Amino acid sequence: MMNHPAHSPAPAAGSTLDHLLWHWPIDPTRYDRTPELSANELAALVALDWDVRRGRCHDPERPEWATLERLLRPLDDARLSLYTPNTRYHQRSALDAVGLILHGCRVRQTTFWQWNEAAWVEVLGADQRAFQRREFSGWLDATVRPYMVAMAYVLGCFSAFQRLGAFNRLTRAPRVFGPVPVEEAHAADPDRFARMGLPRDKQPR
Repeated sequence: MMNHPAHSPAPAAGSTLDHLLWHWPIDPTRYDRTPELSANELAALVALDWDVRRGRCHDPERPEWATLERLLRPLDDARLSLYTPNTRYHQRSALDAVGLILHGCRVRQTTFWQWNEAAWVEVLGADQRAFQRREFSGWLDATVRPYMVAMAYVLGCFSAFQRLGAFNRLTRAPRVFGPVPVEEAHAADPDRFARMGLPRDKQPR
């Protein structure tokens, strides 16, 4: 039995989101969380290389994708559970986020379920600047890393946001909870949001 690095934290009792009946979107126990990559899975990741980003020339019929189904399915489920604006850049960034986590599996030669907090920080970058300094295949939008963080969170793998450098957590909340629930929560208790660093008169976006 593997040591699961983080459990899906339930919303705190009495929080401003409670009355909105938000439910955790992902049940990690539904998936095969075997920590080791099989030889075939590692070979598929190597063969795909940066095609794991599923860019313009993506071929969904490549046999490697079937081999990687147990890794791809939970990541895509997490991606689809997030609020993603229907723009080319955001849709591209969400796919890139999945691809970069898969690339991390290749580099670390383990599944992402196995990663502990330190491993996730290494994959996500200690801050946005450290993340952008890495060598990637082609251009990456600045929103890729926030999608990676959100996916790791809803999969129950990572919640140590304090280790990711300075960023406005409240502006990221709509990715996970959706913009309407977050705006309603802000309207219901603006003082709570102000204590967390968001002005009372500014809605999270």
